[in-house]
Amino acid sequence: MTFADLHLHTLFSDGQLTPDQLDSLLDGRGIKTAALTDHDCLTPLPETSSSVKWIRGIELSTTYGQSEVHLLGYEPDPSAPRLLSALEEIGCQRRDRFTRMVSKAAAMNLFKEEPDLSFLKGTRAPGRYHMARLLKEYGAVRTMREAFTSFLGEGKPLYEPVRLLDVYEGLNLLKESGALVSFAHPQRTKKDELIKKLADRGLDALEAYYPFHDPLITKYYLNLAQKYHMLATGGSDYHYGTYGFQLSETSVAPFLAALQSR
Repeated sequence: MTFADLHLHTLFSDGQLTPDQLDSLLDGRGIKTAALTDHDCLTPLPETSSSVKWIRGIELSTTYGQSEVHLLGYEPDPSAPRLLSALEEIGCQRRDRFTRMVSKAAAMNLFKEEPDLSFLKGTRAPGRYHMARLLKEYGAVRTMREAFTSFLGEGKPLYEPVRLLDVYEGLNLLKESGALVSFAHPQRTKKDELIKKLADRGLDALEAYYPFHDPLITKYYLNLAQKYHMLATGGSDYHYGTYGFQLSETSVAPFLAALQSR
């Protein structure tokens, strides 16, 4: 049996591995197809040669009301001008926000010394994950979870908003760039009322297969995708640590076929 993983992150956003290191991690595990889907940036595909066929992707952060919704775009044109312009603006927003969070933390004496930010080298979309990692490294918190519950969650002392694209604008940009688009981790997002609206505007798929979806939730989203004439995608949402995700490639074969036939 061969497997697929269509949702993976690297240090270009909030993962910890380079694309080549991620390729090495997956090599030999029976994974035939995988996608790099870093947050708000187009990550270069691995340069190494392995058994994995790589798909260029992105996890685009957007807003819907007061909530954040993530859209997975597969094989966008990496030179699409409007998409590139939007990603550059989001990147600037994220970097400015990170600077503000670090300044706030310093003013609260959460760092015992000047923080070393060299771990951000290569990161195009710094976010709260990176700030949590910094707080843990300098002893302000014991765990990443504590960083979010005490400092980085909405309404907490270090929270800083970032201006993102409206979900409809984000969908339009990805479709305009030639990407096939899937609604990321729908059960975690909890905005099922949005799915039909996006389907009516060209959403191609739902991420029905996800590590935190039990069989009933997976079946629910598979049925919802079928109801709105969409396909199914799936992935580990891997960032770092132990890798143990297994999704049969046949589960996402219709989506991969649609991607191939564009």
